[in-house]
Amino acid sequence: MDITLTPVSSQSHTVLKNLFQLYMYDMSAFIALPLTEEGCFSVPDHVLAPYDDALHHWAYLIYADNELAGFAMLRRYPEDMSCLDMDQFFIINRFRGSNVGKAAFKQLVAQHQGNWQIRVLLKNTPAHYFWQSAVRDLVGEAYQRSEEKDRDLIMTFIRFSYEGGAV
Repeated sequence: MDITLTPVSSQSHTVLKNLFQLYMYDMSAFIALPLTEEGCFSVPDHVLAPYDDALHHWAYLIYADNELAGFAMLRRYPEDMSCLDMDQFFIINRFRGSNVGKAAFKQLVAQHQGNWQIRVLLKNTPAHYFWQSAVRDLVGEAYQRSEEKDRDLIMTFIRFSYEGGAV
């Protein structure tokens, strides 16, 4: 399957916002995310706005064989600007388990080499399996895993470095 990362532009920002609703639906299984009166999830401005034009923020749409499959939102972590942080990552159900997510992740790491971290909600068992497997495929056992507070949530942090060229 051909996996493509396309930077989100002003023309495709609405696509990201629409996919983000699906992402929030998935996340509502793990944290309380109430619906608005219109039946949508409320996305705080500080979540998507930096990806419009802020320095140190990169958003990509993920395509599998030219079909929209998800998104990735990457940033410099505000608490440590030397660290690349997988802010949000989403693959639609149809493409889960087909290596689309892993292939997209490998492309992201190859494009943005350096010190990385991935934050995972403690209760999100499917994400724990995915990220542990994806990181291990990339760097073997050369990663650290810890539980830390991120804002008001205890999360699992997975940290690793990658300077290896194309993957």
